[in-house]
Amino acid sequence: DRIWGACDIFEYRYIVGKEKPQGMEKPYIKDGLDINAPINGLYTALKNTDTDWILLLSCDLPLINSKIFEKLWELKSDTCDAIIPTANGKTQVTSGFYHRRIFEKLKFETLKEHYSLYNFLDMIETQFVDFGDDNRFINMNTKCDLDNIKTIIKSHSL
Repeated sequence: DRIWGACDIFEYRYIVGKEKPQGMEKPYIKDGLDINAPINGLYTALKNTDTDWILLLSCDLPLINSKIFEKLWELKSDTCDAIIPTANGKTQVTSGFYHRRIFEKLKFETLKEHYSLYNFLDMIETQFVDFGDDNRFINMNTKCDLDNIKTIIKSHSL
């Protein structure tokens, strides 16, 4: 819900995944490929959009906020295919904007079973945005991560 709320600045929002969680009432799109890789979310979103740009956003970033999206969006251009943040020493491939003009190239790469978003970024015009050390990009995958995030929220150190 925190991530969904951070995206309320967008006109359209969808959750993409293998199976719609039971009881979830948010708009949902089933994965377009039968693979387990983040590129599947990008492929599915681009295949199902009518807009020029989509935001691919991982579900494990509970501290993300709309200020990040606004900063990324400021850097879009006619020649840019992707706007991707870097933070905490990592390229955040599942937290960026992608233009739909890359879909055919993406489709071709998935047909060749090339599933790395990192490698795909090297094939397109990518604008990287350095956020330095930024708590908003901390992943939550374990109970320890959850405890760390709760501490950050309590201290308001975003």
